[in-house]
Amino acid sequence: MGLKEIFEVSKPRIIILLVITAVTSMYAGSKFVGPEIGYLEILHIIVAGSLAQLAQVHSTTFMIKI
Repeated sequence: MGLKEIFEVSKPRIIILLVITAVTSMYAGSKFVGPEIGYLEILHIIVAGSLAQLAQVHSTTFMIKI
């Protein structure tokens, strides 16, 4: 499996959409309900969300191939 196939399987456009949705929801919620979030929290949700989605996509792809 080459780099191109891995990139196609990871579905980067979906990951970007999910991360943008998570960050904007977290930011809006912090403005109305809780304490404001900083750049470190935003970076944390971007990294954690991206890694979680990549793990889910790759595990699903692995299970389909078995």
